[in-house]
Formats: sequence, structure tokens, C-alpha cells
Amino acid sequence: MEGYHPHSPTLLQVRKESLEQVKESERRGIRSDPNQLGRKILVIDDEADLRRFVRLRLSRAGYKVFEASNGIEGLEQLYKVRPHLIVLDIMMPRMDGWETCRRIREVSDVPILILSAKGDRGSKVKGLDLGANDYLAKPFAGFELLKKIESLLSRTESPSD
Repeated sequence: MEGYHPHSPTLLQVRKESLEQVKESERRGIRSDPNQLGRKILVIDDEADLRRFVRLRLSRAGYKVFEASNGIEGLEQLYKVRPHLIVLDIMMPRMDGWETCRRIREVSDVPILILSAKGDRGSKVKGLDLGANDYLAKPFAGFELLKKIESLLSRTESPSD
């Protein structure tokens, strides 16, 4: 399997950790950030459970979250939604994240955060070379995702062109 590493966590482990992080944030009383209300984020990932986790986490922080399950749907949503930021997976069917990132950059400068199980240095460099603004390897902590998104959005002020 491409991108597989024997020490990589299984998808089940990632899901379990993600759910635990949501529960922990609820216990801590993490609430919406009024500065982010109305900001639109497009999540392009073929894994429905991961999209659900990201949607819940970001919605609780005050973002409007839109979803696509592959690159082709993601490009359609880009034109329809005009998001303030895109969270993009790499390994997807129909059109992978590399090609999706390249095509987004042909028409928009919307910030792109790559969220991928491909955490090696070469993949990170490739993503940044294709125009992504940042890269977060799976598994990740929910607060880390939020901080990366807040950082990217703080550098931009308007929806994608």
C-alpha cells in the first residue's frame, strides 16, 4: 500500500484518538470563536469519519463547514461555496490531492491546508511546492488543526477569487 509505514497508526486508532479529542474539548468547554463566525471551510477528504470529525470540531469553533469526498467534487464546491480555506487530503479516488491542489492554484489563492497520512518530508515539500500553505500529518490533535487554520486565516481576509 502506497504511503504505508509499519509504525503508522491504523485508521481505527486515528478515529479513536480523534473522538477522544472531541470529548476532551467538550469537557474543557471549548466554544466558538466569535472572530471565526461565518468563515467557510471546505474539507476535501474521501474518509467520511474524518470529514465528520473535522466538521464537528470546526463547527464548534464557529466555522461553516462544507465537504467533498474527492478532488472533482472539491473543485465543484470551490466554485459554488467560495471558501475562506480548504483542508485537503492527498490520497483520494478520482482525483488525488496533488492534482486538486495544482488545479485550485490555477484559479484561486485560497489558503490550502493539506491534511494527510503521508507525513514524510518529501510529501510535505511536494505539497508546499504545489501551492499548499501548510501541511498537517495524520494523526493530528484537534486543537492543532484549529491553530493551523486560525494561523492561515489570520493572514488572509477575503474569500477565494
